[in-house]
Amino acid sequence: MKSLTGILLMNPVEALSQDLGLLYFTDDPEFKNDSDQVLLARMLFGEARSCSDEEKMVIAYTAIERVNDNKKYNGVKLRDTLLNHYDCFHKRNSQKSIISNPLKHEPAEIFENCLELSRFALNGKYQRFNTGATLYHTKDIDTPSSWDKSKLVDIDVPGNFKHRFYIER
Repeated sequence: MKSLTGILLMNPVEALSQDLGLLYFTDDPEFKNDSDQVLLARMLFGEARSCSDEEKMVIAYTAIERVNDNKKYNGVKLRDTLLNHYDCFHKRNSQKSIISNPLKHEPAEIFENCLELSRFALNGKYQRFNTGATLYHTKDIDTPSSWDKSKLVDIDVPGNFKHRFYIER
């Protein structure tokens, strides 16, 4: 930990990164102190940090659509939906330690971008990215066998995205 004098002598970008790192580090496996915005940003960071902003917005809206789809198994609160349905929050997933301390793994501006996009999604900004999709997976894998393919509608999302998106019937 740097002393106050050490922080004051840092350049402003380094100091901001230090402050953000402390602010967004957590050792709480249930992320109890995180707001919905921070939780959604952690999800974007864990699942899509290398994607375009447009793709991140489509992914962010999958969580919001799950909350709003009136299917209790998808969750009725964003917190429950994120913690129970997004792999990066699961104990067995290597991303969980990364999303718990995002600035240890990537430059601050990457997590800041996820925070900004999560705020936009929660405020309903850029609705054009809300495709109605509630599920997605990377194009590198087949549709997971645990998903009932008969209840999925494949969404054709414009753009060179890394993921495939689906609506549950």
